[in-house]
Amino acid sequence: MTNIWALLLSTDSLIAGVALGPLVSARDRWLLAALFGLFDGLGTLLGVTAVPPSAQVAADLIPLAIAAYGIYLIGVSMWARGKVGKPLIYLTPVLLAVDNLFSGGPDGQAALTVSDLVAATVISAALALAGLWFGSFLASATGLRPERLAGAGLLVAAAAVLIT
Repeated sequence: MTNIWALLLSTDSLIAGVALGPLVSARDRWLLAALFGLFDGLGTLLGVTAVPPSAQVAADLIPLAIAAYGIYLIGVSMWARGKVGKPLIYLTPVLLAVDNLFSGGPDGQAALTVSDLVAATVISAALALAGLWFGSFLASATGLRPERLAGAGLLVAAAAVLIT
């Protein structure tokens, strides 16, 4: 059950990876994937050990921040000719890790084993890397502007965070 739990928690990393893949270089994909894994793992650990249930209200605002970023990217692709700033790209793994803060452990447990934590971290990083590579391929295959593809993908990622 641990792997299914970690896989479900990491789906947003895959979606965001597809969205951000066209915006980062091949070398940066590895770093960004590692950040997705790291922050999902930290979010899971902190969620089980340190986050009070009353903090859920703050988590409800995260999909709005991700959606706003997606709209920003679409706007950049339509009206601006400049590149999207990298600091915003590297903020995405932090934003998407917030759902892990409030998910609890596998099966909603309040406990977490080392193997649960490793699974959450590794699966998130692997899915993010797969998404980053596929997003890059998709952008080159379709000819869409990378920012437009990224913006639409982040709107889907925001919806995924709302659902999970």
